[in-house]
This record gives sequence, C-alpha cells and structure tokens, in this order.
Amino acid sequence: MGSLAALPACENPNAAGFEAQLVTDTVTLVVPDPARPLEGDVTGSALDVVASAFGEILVRRPERVSDAGQWDVAIRRRGGELVLMPPAVLALRGAQGRAAITPVEVAFDDLRDASTRGTFTPDSVAVLRPAAVYLLRSRDCSSGGGNQYAKLEALAVDVAAGTARLRVVANRQCNDPRLTVG
Repeated sequence: MGSLAALPACENPNAAGFEAQLVTDTVTLVVPDPARPLEGDVTGSALDVVASAFGEILVRRPERVSDAGQWDVAIRRRGGELVLMPPAVLALRGAQGRAAITPVEVAFDDLRDASTRGTFTPDSVAVLRPAAVYLLRSRDCSSGGGNQYAKLEALAVDVAAGTARLRVVANRQCNDPRLTVG
C-alpha cells in the first residue's frame, strides 16, 4: 500500500508563483432590527469572505441558526454610528476568533497586499465612513488554521436606515494576502 505525502492544509500559493485568485462583488449589509425582519429579503447583516473560495462573497444573517459561525464581520449600531465588528467583539471565539477588520489610509485600488498594511485585532470594531477602506482577515478557512484576506470600500453609509453598501475584493486562496492581480 502506497503512502500519501503530508501536505499543509492551507499553503501560501505565492511560493508556487500562482496569480492571485480574486472575487469581486458589491454587497449591502443591514443592521438587524426585530421590528423589520429580513425574511425573504436578499440582504443580511454579516459578510462571509470564506465563501469566496467557492467563487462568491455572501451576506449572512448570524441571527439564524443556519448562518451561525459562517461569517467574518457584522454590521451593528454603536454610539450613533454604524460599525463593522468581528465575532470576537460579540464574545464569539473558536474558529471565528481570528477574524479581524482594520481601517487603512490608502486608496482602494492602491491596496495591493494585506500583509503590508494595518494591524489585525480581533476584538476591535471599524466605524463605517463613506469612501473609507478596510482590510479584513477572515475566520479560519481550513482545518489547518489559515485565513483569507479581503479589502472593502464603503460606497454608501446610511446611519438612519442602518445600511452600508460595500465594494469587496477577496482572495480565494487561503493564506494569500495579495489583493490585486499582477
């Protein structure tokens, strides 16, 4: 019987010279409101970039059992502002505990690599501001403990309505911090 070589569960594809595999989308997140159920609506209150490994960026509803644990950052109201918060801020740990978001002072199109910008702190929130740019590190994307990276730009923020429209570019590859091709 032959043996299988042990391969890392989540290896950086940069080492092999592969191009970054990016998924781009525009999503709307809505602050959950018990007076305004989201049933039947296509919007959600959380972003899932780990799903980009399958070619899509999803909005989730962490309030639903089916979406629990399947998100990286959620929109909430805090102090009269809209914020993006990772699971650790809501005291959710485990595989989700590594998800983190950080604002960066660079133009969206100029943000090429997540490893060279900002510090990821899982228990910090990011205040949503129009035209602001953010880096997102996902929850664990494999049993080996890797993460995916994304950049977000707030295209529109409506505090009164509790909504934010975001442009998202996520790298499909685990542990690959590149956010542009080339």
